[in-house]
Amino acid sequence: MTRIAVIDYDLCHPDKCGNFLCVRLCPVNRKGEDCIVRKDRQEGSAKKLRPFIIEETCIGCSICVNKCPFGAISIVNTPEQLKEEPIHRFGENEFVLFRLPVPVKGVVGLLGPNGMGKTTAMRLLSGQISPNLGKYGEDASKELARIHRGSELQSYFEDIAKEKKKTVYKPQQVSMLPKVASGTVSSFLSDEMIKKLELANCAGRDIGALSGGELQRLATGIALSREADVYYIDEVSSHLDVRQRINTAKIIRESAEDKYFMAVEHDLATLDFMADKIHVFYGVPGV
Repeated sequence: MTRIAVIDYDLCHPDKCGNFLCVRLCPVNRKGEDCIVRKDRQEGSAKKLRPFIIEETCIGCSICVNKCPFGAISIVNTPEQLKEEPIHRFGENEFVLFRLPVPVKGVVGLLGPNGMGKTTAMRLLSGQISPNLGKYGEDASKELARIHRGSELQSYFEDIAKEKKKTVYKPQQVSMLPKVASGTVSSFLSDEMIKKLELANCAGRDIGALSGGELQRLATGIALSREADVYYIDEVSSHLDVRQRINTAKIIRESAEDKYFMAVEHDLATLDFMADKIHVFYGVPGV
């Protein structure tokens, strides 16, 4: 796949653009071949006729992108070296992720703008979601070791499949924690971890009464307190002041001396301090 063609169906209104304007203007269609076609799409309980772009025949002319009155179409020409199987695709004309970062001993940092697939990559590696290799609706977990044969990821996915590796995932949205759990801070963390994360002043407080920064440190502490082979930490610095960011990063670095860690982080100073290696994600957000 060298070209990604995405339609934002929330913005697409074929009945308001002169009856499928993109279909009528596409030069490939006008030659008598199929590139942008009309196709039924399930939306809720009903099916609606929508345009669909066949990426294999798209020539990347961007006429449909420029002429769509609602800005619903994006065409992204990927670098030639990405002519390979995608790791995951969320649906027809939707988000595509190529390749995965490699977990190694120490801290691996993931850097890139929002919408690039950093969280998706960590959820795939940690087993939170199953990859489909571009064939949306399918579970291709067993194929991951095959397509990564000869690399470090081959043995990693073989171990994950055989449940030889245990993973822990600290989610990005720490505000959800009080909705899925209840209790005081001290019921989740040891006295030592409470001291390290400077949560002594709220140790007896119910987690539903914690601030964003306190929830962030609590979620990180819960993840670090669990025994695992690989730890996936999705953003540790949000809601934290500079001093708390450094302190939390220091605790992660100490914990990663003999374990595998992977962390998404947007604060460059925190990531530079924390990570041994960094993977940079690039592309177009949401595409």
